[in-house]
Amino acid sequence: MFKGISYNKIGLSLSLSFLFSLGMAWGFDVKAKEVTLSRLNQILEKANPTRSKEIPAVNKKYSSSKGQFHVAYVPVEQKNYKLLEKVFVQSKFFENLAQSLNQIFVLPSNITIVLSECGQANAFYSPEHQAIIMCYELVEDFAVFSAKYARTDEELFNATLGGTMYVFIHELGHALIHVLDLPVLGKEEDAVDQLAVIIASQAGDFGELMAIIPATQYLLNSNETQATNVAYWDEHSLDIQRYYQIICLFYGSNPEKYTDLARLARLPEERAQKCPIEYQKSYNNWTRLLQPHLRAGF
Repeated sequence: MFKGISYNKIGLSLSLSFLFSLGMAWGFDVKAKEVTLSRLNQILEKANPTRSKEIPAVNKKYSSSKGQFHVAYVPVEQKNYKLLEKVFVQSKFFENLAQSLNQIFVLPSNITIVLSECGQANAFYSPEHQAIIMCYELVEDFAVFSAKYARTDEELFNATLGGTMYVFIHELGHALIHVLDLPVLGKEEDAVDQLAVIIASQAGDFGELMAIIPATQYLLNSNETQATNVAYWDEHSLDIQRYYQIICLFYGSNPEKYTDLARLARLPEERAQKCPIEYQKSYNNWTRLLQPHLRAGF
């Protein structure tokens, strides 16, 4: 399907965005919350016995890499998540995603993508275990949110998938920063948000959902948060700041195309003028950081 494409010419973000045409999935949540170490250990201990077989490389040249992306499933306990588990397992979405990531990145050690019940709507990266955990509760939460606005089953699916991909790229950013020992100036949470928007900006109509759905969630969360409950100490920027950052960067990726988006999102003109420069800086920074860790041809 992608034979003959010169990825070094079309750019890093498009090289990554093609990953999401390779499967089917659901999910949601963007702002990671703390999970106790004991709970995390329980999740990963359960994942080990059901760990999927190593993702085969497309050809022998990829098998020489020291590290690979792998997928693991934690057995579902609650009945209402068994269907979601079935969707993930049968579609092999994350297996295909892992295989594609293995075609792109040269890793010094393994990164495991874990599908699990977590006790909360969440997704997070564990540096200790080098694992990206995608929670089934996250799927349920986002599907309920999307159902309020979707007019058809297809819109519901696409909106939920869009949110999931934003979250996954956000957590993938954390994983790459840790495993590849990438330098980060400023908040790491802001940096991986930027990576997620960069990928979304290269994914066409689906990318619009990747950006708009989490941005909308941030806006609604900020409206519901009382001034006395704002976590100014948190490693994440405030929800309203993350909302405007997503809108700004996405608008900045193509100002002519997304003029209406900026207007509807009430992006101030004085900020909008700077968004194209902010987007290009973010794009260049992530490209420069990741380029040394890409396989030949990307």
